[in-house]
Amino acid sequence: MLGELFASWMKVLTQPNVETFEAEKQVANASKLLVALLLAGLVTGLTTIPIGREPVSTLLSIGTTMLTVVADFVVIALILFVIVKIVGGTGSFLTHCYLLSLPAAPLIVIASLFGRDGLAAVILDPLAPLGLGRVIPILLGIYGVFLLLLALQAAHGLRASHAVNVVLIALAIWAVLDVAAMFVAGADNILTKTVRFMSANSEQLLEQAISHVWLVIFSMLIAIVLGVVAGILITLPPRRPRPSHLLLLLPLALFVFVYLGATGTFGQPLMHSLKAIIPRAQGVGLTGAALTVLFYLLFTFGERAADPVLYAAGIMLTFPSIGLFGLLIPLFGIGFINAAVALILYAQLPILRNTYTGIKDVPSAIIEAGRGMGMTEWQIMYKVKLPMTVPVLMAGIRVSMVMIVGIAAIAKLIGVTCLGKYIFDGIGRGSDPMVIAGAIGVSIFALLIDGLLGWAQKRLTPAGLRERSA
Repeated sequence: MLGELFASWMKVLTQPNVETFEAEKQVANASKLLVALLLAGLVTGLTTIPIGREPVSTLLSIGTTMLTVVADFVVIALILFVIVKIVGGTGSFLTHCYLLSLPAAPLIVIASLFGRDGLAAVILDPLAPLGLGRVIPILLGIYGVFLLLLALQAAHGLRASHAVNVVLIALAIWAVLDVAAMFVAGADNILTKTVRFMSANSEQLLEQAISHVWLVIFSMLIAIVLGVVAGILITLPPRRPRPSHLLLLLPLALFVFVYLGATGTFGQPLMHSLKAIIPRAQGVGLTGAALTVLFYLLFTFGERAADPVLYAAGIMLTFPSIGLFGLLIPLFGIGFINAAVALILYAQLPILRNTYTGIKDVPSAIIEAGRGMGMTEWQIMYKVKLPMTVPVLMAGIRVSMVMIVGIAAIAKLIGVTCLGKYIFDGIGRGSDPMVIAGAIGVSIFALLIDGLLGWAQKRLTPAGLRERSA
């Protein structure tokens, strides 16, 4: 029996395909399964016992290890089997366990041998002296997951995608059970410490999260408006300046008035009134005036300004975030407005580039059809080009949004209430739970906002484009 078992192991490990497992499926039996698991447990037990232990204690330790290996395998196999049946698997539990044991048992044996110290480990793992001793076990683990997917396909007639889903669900269930066992046993590790910290500081964590969300959403809404408008303008043909364009510059007079008033040019009473109404009125006036002039230049130069604008947006993205926060302090001080302006600048490149690219990629035949129907250029932009640009534009917005969710955490350094407080305070105090709590909050927010924008992208994409992509 051992000879047949070893031959099956070698065949599975050296010929990894579904057909190999289907051939082994015909000879599945309970005795070979039990021998394989006990052998794996025996080798594991022999490689983990310390030298010098009493014989009785040694035998007891080996027996316990063997039972543990068998029990763990059965529990994992049972979880996988239940999930497989839910998704429509057809194999029996015996066949299921036997095919899973074919890659699992030999890989457990190999992994236990790699766990030894001394000359044997050096011979088995030549990368160990280089400090890379875990590389080969990790590669074996990845190979084991691949073989597990093949075994599930052969045992139950599953498609590859269904087998992957089964394994992912099983890993999630195993992780939940493992975490629950940690808390039941009162384990004291980084995971339990982090959960306890988050539970004890839930109110403060929620406050930081709400402030973080507000900063990101406020910044992103403004960034989307600015980026989309600028992206549209740099796709239009150039225009000559006209007297009627003075209407477009009316906001410039307002922003200049705010700036001069905030500097005391029109007297102290007006300066105090403006500063009471508009926080950082001087910076707001200067920024508004600069944006008005910039958008008028884009309106007149049109597509000739595309390359310089995209290049400038790319350069802006290379600025270190802490450095940009510092550069904005003279205009906006420290706090929310400084952080919002920096995030708006960082978000521009993906939105600008995708808006420009999406509009330029609209087929000329469709544009000519719109002109043939009597549409003006602005009607073509609004009713033809922009709807067809939605998938590309939303992709840029998603990239920008996820990016600034992470950058917003750094705004803690300029006095902004955000999830970065836990990250930086944890680093300063040497508290891993604080750092992990902040990082988890930022990651969850990024995943949620990306998923929400992905849903919005599907909903906003015209039905004809959705059918074409499908």
